Amino acid sequence: MKHIDIYSKGDVVRYLQELQKEGQIKDCIHIKVNQGYLDAFYPECEEDLASRVSATNVALDITGYGRPSSYHWPKCPEDCPRYKKADDFFGSIITINNSKGTFLMDNNYFKTVCLEKEQKELLCIIVEAARNVPSENRQEFSIVRSSRGQYLQHPGLLDGERKFFFPDLQTLMNKGLIQMTGANLDGVARISVPPEGFRFYRYLKKQSGEPVEHIEKEVHGYIDSHEFQKEYPKAYENWSEAEGLIWENETSKQLTKIGHLCRQAIQEFIDTLYTQVNPPGEFIPKDKTKNRLGKIIAVKSKELGETERKFLKGLHKYLDVTNDLIQKQVHGAQKEKLQLVWKDGRRVVFQTMMFMYEVSQSLKLQSYERQ
Repeated sequence: MKHIDIYSKGDVVRYLQELQKEGQIKDCIHIKVNQGYLDAFYPECEEDLASRVSATNVALDITGYGRPSSYHWPKCPEDCPRYKKADDFFGSIITINNSKGTFLMDNNYFKTVCLEKEQKELLCIIVEAARNVPSENRQEFSIVRSSRGQYLQHPGLLDGERKFFFPDLQTLMNKGLIQMTGANLDGVARISVPPEGFRFYRYLKKQSGEPVEHIEKEVHGYIDSHEFQKEYPKAYENWSEAEGLIWENETSKQLTKIGHLCRQAIQEFIDTLYTQVNPPGEFIPKDKTKNRLGKIIAVKSKELGETERKFLKGLHKYLDVTNDLIQKQVHGAQKEKLQLVWKDGRRVVFQTMMFMYEVSQSLKLQSYERQ
């Protein structure tokens, strides 16, 4: 029998969904989960019409000191006079009532979630690892204890495992951001990321302003600046939309769209520069970004020193690699016979941003090596 962690709101809510599917409770707006004694989460009927069934899948403490001494699941009457169907049963029962009032697990609730820096980082590591595996190959994380310490194991993690501090994970579970899904015969515990964990992850990223992990703030600050938006409005619009998609729940179509947007961003970026240069007597089609950049470098090199000319030629080659990544993203990695995952989208957005930054900065430099 699956063990339910009553200190994890997510665990309790998900089990109530199972009970609803089995017919023990109804998808009613009056079924709620409230935080109470010893900070555990308790299901109840707000109208006090549901009977109570003793829980056999919850750890208890007969003394009532460390844990509740009893715990019950609701059972709705077949013909409940107060039954009112919830449009979104999950959203309805995730509403929490406690001494602070009633609120939903949305951005307003997330603002009240108190986590240490290391706990936020652990959640981001787990979520990103989960997203680094194709959806049809999704799997749980294993918690392995050894003489070396405690490790999370998952194919989406770097080198397949990550050392962690268990109390940090316990805090995330207590907040309903990570759920314990059970243990195998060897006693290896398993965890996964519930929808609330993904939602809180997106909230953290949008609050921090970080478009990709460990990105240089200076680079993103420039691309996101009024100066860049004014000079390259169409390029910024496409890149910004692609960046925003990174933190959403990805699908294969969404990952492909990131590729399209990054390709358009580079085309629009180079188009602006090409229009400024306006090579006489010739016109290079907009989609020929490499040829256009070559012409831009040829014209602009007359205004730059030797060092910058060499660097721009290197960026010309860099565009080749970036275009290859974008093509892979646009066509869903069909040529390589691989499936796109979240890190592919992140890489394309990052490299597109770096390319635009380096080219725009190099062309603006006033070199002392003029010839």
